[in-house]
Amino acid sequence: MALNHISVQLLRSNTNVTSNRESTIPSQIRFAKRIVVRRRTMDYWSTWMLIVSMLFHTILLTGGVELSFELSDNAKECFYQEIEKNVSSTLEFQVVTGGQYDVDVTLEAPNKEIIYKQVKTQFDSHPFVPTMSGVYKVCFSNEFSTFSHKLVYMDFQVGNELPLPGLGEHVTVMTQMESSAQVVHENLNNIIDYQTHHRLREAQGRQVLVLKNLFTERKPFSLFVAEIKRQHIHLNNLVSGDTHLRTLDVVMIVSGIQIS
Repeated sequence: MALNHISVQLLRSNTNVTSNRESTIPSQIRFAKRIVVRRRTMDYWSTWMLIVSMLFHTILLTGGVELSFELSDNAKECFYQEIEKNVSSTLEFQVVTGGQYDVDVTLEAPNKEIIYKQVKTQFDSHPFVPTMSGVYKVCFSNEFSTFSHKLVYMDFQVGNELPLPGLGEHVTVMTQMESSAQVVHENLNNIIDYQTHHRLREAQGRQVLVLKNLFTERKPFSLFVAEIKRQHIHLNNLVSGDTHLRTLDVVMIVSGIQIS
């Protein structure tokens, strides 16, 4: 018992010596260490905030118009885009759902000249270089259709992709950080294009599969209509559209009636 009491006393004395040594460290040094740690943490987060801001610029700063819209039967929708002379542009479109997946398309120059025209086309990509500055008009027509309305995707690209902020005015060689950010910028643009085309193919293929399954299983009419509406909402979410499928359109599609 005496030995145990002595060991406890020695342990307590060593602890007191250690605490006394720590207390002898100047408070300025401990404060400086905390500042260094905080600065390193701030530098780390500021670097990541810079990268995140560049990613947002990559996604938001793009030229032209990209959207999906509903084209009703016997309807015509036109869109306008101001383009400068000699700025290379591309008009891309695809009919996602409805009828025979076809639509009439015209592209009109500021002087009313038709520079591009397609009749009952499912999809196409038309690059062109404007010969004059002004407002160009692209129109999608479903006037030949009596019953079916359609969901159309359009991408009107004007000029090249905008560079990252601050990199376009570079005179000297870019740093490793700037080069990496530029590579991320280009890869994100490619990913966005791949995702868009994949969603369009998925939406179109999914609609065909759903209609075939419903026709083969011969479900009751109420369940049939409910399933079609549910699947159509899913298709709209895939292409970021907002449309409503009519019952008459669905019945005629599944029955194999030509409705375009």
